[in-house]
Amino acid sequence: MRKKILHIACLDKFIPEFIHILRLHFDEKLHTVITYGDIKKNPHIKSQKTLNFSTLLSFSSILKLVVALHRNDKVILHGLFSPLLVILLCLMPWLHKKCYWTIWGGDLYYHILASKNMRYHILEVFRKFLISRLGGFITYVHGDYYNAQQWYHASGKLYECIMYKSNIYSSEVLAEERLNQRDGFDSIKINIQIGNSADPTNNHKQVFERLTKLDVQNQVGRIYCPLSYGNPVYAAEIKLLGEAMFGDKFYPLMDFMSLEQYNQILDEVDIAIFAHNRQQAMGNTINLLGRGKTVYMRGDTSSYALLTNLGIKVYSLDDISLNVLPREVAIANNQLVSNYFSEENLVKQLKIIFA
Repeated sequence: MRKKILHIACLDKFIPEFIHILRLHFDEKLHTVITYGDIKKNPHIKSQKTLNFSTLLSFSSILKLVVALHRNDKVILHGLFSPLLVILLCLMPWLHKKCYWTIWGGDLYYHILASKNMRYHILEVFRKFLISRLGGFITYVHGDYYNAQQWYHASGKLYECIMYKSNIYSSEVLAEERLNQRDGFDSIKINIQIGNSADPTNNHKQVFERLTKLDVQNQVGRIYCPLSYGNPVYAAEIKLLGEAMFGDKFYPLMDFMSLEQYNQILDEVDIAIFAHNRQQAMGNTINLLGRGKTVYMRGDTSSYALLTNLGIKVYSLDDISLNVLPREVAIANNQLVSNYFSEENLVKQLKIIFA
């Protein structure tokens, strides 16, 4: 008998595309999706099997959620950001073994990122109780699962899955004749991307300082800096700092743009620098590596370990230079990314989880 699956998701930009994947590849009658958040920002088509609550903080929302939790055979928790959801599940321990947590990143690293006030300490008691009892953990970054084991005594099964369409490589397979070998910078200047959002975990200032030690003036054309997503105050600060340090070479991306427009930016980038101290910006990283771009990141992150274990060539922040990838490395990275981060592989992984 096929299992009925309940998906509970904080309504983020990844979720509408995930719902589309469900409708395209799976029996919609077996999947109930409950999202919570502002549907105007991330719209999806509602139906009897796809609901949205503007908030979970209402009696009606909680009642419908509790009923759905009991009616379905498996529960996929897309992110674990809602304190109410964590506490609610803690009150129903008989449900824990059928709950599977899709780890996003920030929800796992909450104990590092959150302010250590009384609210934090109380919520961590509930989080540790719940996470230690969950039946499954969904991530393709094995290091995140190991962190959950270490920090929260997670004992559930690991399910490897790239999970969202943002983690699917969206461009072409590189052929050697389409790559232009760039042995010097005498006629062509390189473009750089720094970070993926206006989140302080991007450590923009640290990257800016490292770039000042390189020949940016003569070798670099543009420095793209995505700042449309995250903290607007921090975004304005980084914009001013970048313009002060790099002048008209600095291109802050302050406004949201379509995926097609953003992919055009990725096409122009030659080197990307991600100084996050945790797993983050994987959609950007995947699509840049697939395009044959040079990517630098911290060598002690779970994302760095994942990519190197897949055989994909990434570089440590300690080794930043203005050199682009050799042709053979770019092609090898593209092949590895195209094979693993594909919609075909995603559907295959989801079938295992839903079985």
